[in-house]
Amino acid sequence: SFRTANGTGSVGVATDDLTARRIMDELDYSDTYPWPIGADGSGFSLAKQDPFLATHEATRWRVSTQTNGTPGAANTFTALPTITFNEASSTEALDFQIELFNHGDSPITLDNLVIASSNTLSPEYTLPVGSLAAGNYLVIDAATLGFTPSDNNRLFLYSAGKATLIDTMRVDNNPVARISDGLGRWGRPTTLTLGTANIIAINDGIVINEIFYNAKAQVESGGITSTDIPVLDFDSNWRYNLNAGASGLPAGWEDTAHAVDNINWAEGPGLLGVENNALGEPILTTMTKTTQITYYFETEFTYNGTDPISEIQIQHYIDDGAVFYLNGEYLDRYNMGDGLVTPTTLANPGVGNASLQNLIVSSPNILQGSNRLSVEVHQVGSGSSDFVLGANVILRKVIETDYTPYLERDEEWIELYNRSASPIDLTDWELDGGISYKFPDGT
Repeated sequence: SFRTANGTGSVGVATDDLTARRIMDELDYSDTYPWPIGADGSGFSLAKQDPFLATHEATRWRVSTQTNGTPGAANTFTALPTITFNEASSTEALDFQIELFNHGDSPITLDNLVIASSNTLSPEYTLPVGSLAAGNYLVIDAATLGFTPSDNNRLFLYSAGKATLIDTMRVDNNPVARISDGLGRWGRPTTLTLGTANIIAINDGIVINEIFYNAKAQVESGGITSTDIPVLDFDSNWRYNLNAGASGLPAGWEDTAHAVDNINWAEGPGLLGVENNALGEPILTTMTKTTQITYYFETEFTYNGTDPISEIQIQHYIDDGAVFYLNGEYLDRYNMGDGLVTPTTLANPGVGNASLQNLIVSSPNILQGSNRLSVEVHQVGSGSSDFVLGANVILRKVIETDYTPYLERDEEWIELYNRSASPIDLTDWELDGGISYKFPDGT
């Protein structure tokens, strides 16, 4: 059992089980065209014409012809008399009038037909003995009815004793009339013609053609963004010198590239070094530890872009300390104290086992094309039992653009189209319903 407001609502039938709720049938209904309005307050139900027809289509439904409907039994419909409401003046008129019309081929007996209002405070009017010839009109004024309905009231036309609902109409504070006498849709009459055929001039040249009602939000964008460009991985090849001795390589060794001769310089993939414990990356080039303090490594990577590089990020495994050079220029240091670094400078502090560290340097001297990364690895002492070098290099482009915040957009519009061959004057035209707009004179 349920109640709905204003003759509209939604109802569904579903099944529940342990895993899902499944809708079996569902209906959104209304008391405005194309739905029949007679079921709203008349005492008659909204009934489907055939249970095998689609539920959601308004044309599949009628007003029952049995008072209170047929709950628990099949819906049945009896033939209705061919008399209907056809026209009505404004509810604000000094003399409200309604018009009945016999759209059939035979006279209609009027004896004891009842006209009632959805306003239950209004009296009911019972028509006297008489008949209405085929194609004829009957006009009834407010004095005869005994009441003047209010805007949006519904008027019901019943058979004798209110046994059957014959027709329903909705009155308005403007005149209303059927577009086609008898059974057509309702519209605004061009001229009120109570007692004669309705006159409704429909200008169908203008149509609603497009509606934009829910604009997509403006997406947040811009500000500071970055793009990472990987150029060197942990298993990349390095050239290395382990034979420089206690005096090391001469100052400025980082200014040039050194050829592999397998005497002074050899080559192998990273990680490189001597380590008995497992690290985050495997040692791919195992070396022989000596008592010297400093070991030398170099490799190249390529940058093919044209945009400036904002940062270089070096993720590295170093045991114990290191000094980094890029294209012959000092870049940064790790576990090395401040001041001048020589081949005998000890790492400070030392490390037990190399772990992944992150080094970021802004505005590096990156060249378009080949770039050389040189690293000298220093030990914490001549008796150190291990040393390690491995590096992953990422170039980062940081781009700063105008910032656009996230923003809900309230843009809405309706497009009208003139499908006729001539201009149409929209003076006194208006949009109504979800919006309200009157066109300026001369549009």
